[in-house]
Amino acid sequence: TLVWKPDGIELLVDGHRYGTVDCIQGFYEAARKHGVTHSSHWVKGTVMAPLDEMFHVTLGLRVGGINDFPDDLADKPWANRASKARLNFWKQKDSWYPSWYNSALHVDYVRVYAL
Repeated sequence: TLVWKPDGIELLVDGHRYGTVDCIQGFYEAARKHGVTHSSHWVKGTVMAPLDEMFHVTLGLRVGGINDFPDDLADKPWANRASKARLNFWKQKDSWYPSWYNSALHVDYVRVYAL
């Protein structure tokens, strides 16, 4: 569940809070510090700028990321900080690929409500 309020965003998975973004000071300062192109346009918006404009909702699935699992997991074919972590993962394909059965993104429903 994504709860989008005028001053922040909250993400819940199966009713449990997964993360929050509090926008008390807005996104502009953080974006400026990190060199985000065109962040100066956000000064004119609300604290939620640039997320205070009309946009499309898209759903997707991200697969990957070598740092998502601790190194002490049994049978993990790579070390997070290894220079060739992705290559090591791929070389062990025969051990993990068979577990990727029914690898589809299933979405029960999408609801959009206005507050």
